[in-house]
Amino acid sequence: MMLQAWLSQLPTRAHAAAMDNPDAGQWLYMARIWIQQARDLVWGQEEKRVYGPCETGPCMEPLSAGPDAVSVKCRNCKTVHNIPDLIDRLKQKAKGEPMPPRETREFLQKEARVFIVKKDFENWVQLGKLDPVIRVDGTGKERKMYYPGDVLKVFQEMRDRRRVKAS
Repeated sequence: MMLQAWLSQLPTRAHAAAMDNPDAGQWLYMARIWIQQARDLVWGQEEKRVYGPCETGPCMEPLSAGPDAVSVKCRNCKTVHNIPDLIDRLKQKAKGEPMPPRETREFLQKEARVFIVKKDFENWVQLGKLDPVIRVDGTGKERKMYYPGDVLKVFQEMRDRRRVKAS
């Protein structure tokens, strides 16, 4: 109702008024502010998302922006970061460094409190749910390694699948 009252304060023929009035651009700006205020009144203020620290130089200022933002500017060093690039960087950090299967299972058990049985891990690899990262060691032998983030994602998918079947 407040938005309706605010918008009724605008001229009825805004286009015609904009042609005659050089301050018409301010009305559009005010209307955008009013719409944002109305949205905040109805649904509450939008939460800002944190995309981690700014890693340009020694800055380390937390980067945060609204959910619809395309880029975010660091308050400290004024560097503009693209949000898709920041999300890709966060995904890579969440994946972790590739590890052999046993170390991956132990790491997830310690860090994420997720217990993965060796046979389940082998089945996921056999089903093609886990893609190995092949590394060649100093002796020329290939080692299959896995990202802990990918293993955790498959674990959660399989757990959710079991829950759906059980209910």
